[in-house]
Amino acid sequence: MSGNGREKKKYIWEMKKGEAKVIGVDIFSIFKQNFNMSMYYSFRIFLSNPLQTDLFEESKENKYLKMFEKVEKLKRVEFQHYGNVNYIFHYKKLGSENYIWQLAKEQTYSKSNAGEKSLLKVQDVHNPFVFLIFNTKYQILLIQNNTSVFQDIDSVKARIEDFISRNIELDISVNIKEIIDNKEFWSVIKEWDHVSDFTFDFNPPNFFTHSREGIERGILKIVQ
Repeated sequence: MSGNGREKKKYIWEMKKGEAKVIGVDIFSIFKQNFNMSMYYSFRIFLSNPLQTDLFEESKENKYLKMFEKVEKLKRVEFQHYGNVNYIFHYKKLGSENYIWQLAKEQTYSKSNAGEKSLLKVQDVHNPFVFLIFNTKYQILLIQNNTSVFQDIDSVKARIEDFISRNIELDISVNIKEIIDNKEFWSVIKEWDHVSDFTFDFNPPNFFTHSREGIERGILKIVQ
């Protein structure tokens, strides 16, 4: 889009009854049983396999779905990210398409224990975590915003991309991109008196519901 440019914002939801819906998915139904009502970043997960040459090779969408079945069965999966120990815990499955995970990191800290004559400093470990909510049909991911656990959301994204890559197939590229509210898009457009052109950067197409023709129809709908 022509103009002075603007930093892309991450779209954040505050989960409130009747307001947290995205692309036909009633996310609030996930929280209705006294679940954690918090702030969540919204993302879409894209998988691509540019090296795939075997037409009979198992599809990336099947591998993706099997990953959730694996985590559900194991309950806990340990992995390392840049040498740091992390854990994925299966928390709950809702229906056939919604999975709730906990992403925890291993954190060492010092504490004081009472000795016979003085306080003794000892090392201990705790595992702070954030909630992750996946909808497999629409490739949606919600990440809990908790800066006391992870200082920035990009570090959480990097861990999830790493985990998915390790548990699907290393030659499959995983990209997690922000979902931007279309109201925000049009509010930016209205700030300009004249827009001469657009530049669209496309991620791999939605592997469950969208085709290339569907994307092209979406573009035409925007520009008409």
